[in-house]
Amino acid sequence: MLQFFRYLLFPFSIIYKVITTLRNLLFDFGILKSITPVLPSIGVGNLTVGGTGKTTVVDYLIEKLKKDNQITVISRGYGRKTKGLREITNLENPETVGDEPFMLYEKHQGLSFIVSESRKKALEYLKKKESKSDLIIFDDVLQHRHVKPKTMIMLSDFSRPFYEDVLLPTGNLRESRIGAKRANIVLVSKCPIDLDTAEKENIRLQISKYSNAEIYFSKMESTLEKKTINTELTQSEKVILVSGLANNKQFFESIANRYQIQFHYKYPDHFQYSESEISEILKSNLPIITTEKDFVKIKKIIPRNSNPAIYVSKIMLKIENEAGFWDSIRSKLK
Repeated sequence: MLQFFRYLLFPFSIIYKVITTLRNLLFDFGILKSITPVLPSIGVGNLTVGGTGKTTVVDYLIEKLKKDNQITVISRGYGRKTKGLREITNLENPETVGDEPFMLYEKHQGLSFIVSESRKKALEYLKKKESKSDLIIFDDVLQHRHVKPKTMIMLSDFSRPFYEDVLLPTGNLRESRIGAKRANIVLVSKCPIDLDTAEKENIRLQISKYSNAEIYFSKMESTLEKKTINTELTQSEKVILVSGLANNKQFFESIANRYQIQFHYKYPDHFQYSESEISEILKSNLPIITTEKDFVKIKKIIPRNSNPAIYVSKIMLKIENEAGFWDSIRSKLK
């Protein structure tokens, strides 16, 4: 029913295409200006709305690069209740800077994290404060064309490839498929373990119709981390799921083959939990499995007199031909 309704909105997709195409042409012809940071920079983005795994990729890049680099991560800060530029400190929280940037800030202490609707203003801020950063990672920057990172990684979800999608509001594309031409690397995300060579070649063929980018394949692996008690979950144990994601279904499926899910409290992406909602969830007295970005919001409002068993599903990125991927990244940062 929902898909039928979206098809009725097709005339608006045509209008949206005209607007986004005109905007891109203004940048392509230099009428609207893009700036490339002086510092080495990596951008992560996608053509579609929803969860392609950008935050997981940013987390992966930080983990691999932070030992040898002083990194600044710049993102918009989706879901926050503030506006303007904010550099994340211990005084901030998920409501003021967004759940994903705050989660990354807590995981990677000592690095610089900035949220701003304008990535250009964030760069100006870094220059003004004479930042010691030597590498910038931009989160969700493909459509933010005022800034052009030296390397652009575009994600395409295996189960929702951009080349089979159409523009909003009928489909999920933020701009036309040809926007993939601005990517240096296309990373096909969330691939199944048994993806065969023939299917990979077909995906390469479809992507090559829109982009000359190098193409890599990746999958997501998850592990559970104990957060509130020191007891491991046993296989097939009864659990409750809590998630506020763009794709709650994928989270459910990643857990369902290991545990008996009694109920799934699912919310919109970047959802801000209330104390009453958490109290209601805790009434089950069952172990709770949630995501990293949900836990940074939930942990601050757990009632003091409760001791729930909470486990966090930590997502790890595995890239096929990882050495080739990093050779490509490093060659483009020079």
